[in-house]
Amino acid sequence: MARCDFIGKCPFLNEKIMNMPLTAGVLVENYCDSRFATCNIHTIALTHSIDNVPKHVFPDDTYELTDEIVESVLVGRIGW
Repeated sequence: MARCDFIGKCPFLNEKIMNMPLTAGVLVENYCDSRFATCNIHTIALTHSIDNVPKHVFPDDTYELTDEIVESVLVGRIGW
């Protein structure tokens, strides 16, 4: 079974819900194991790298990280 390549660095799993093991288990089963292409965090990570995924994004969010936002983050004008 395929598993998301970003699971080890996912800001949602590793920072936001790390103290909620039951919730994390359900989310890993639903998003990280085989259906990771439906995860918005995975989509952003593929396009802009896992390090540029905003910490407030959830797997089921509809969120677009534009090139303008990425540039602003990289040069320090805005941060997460």
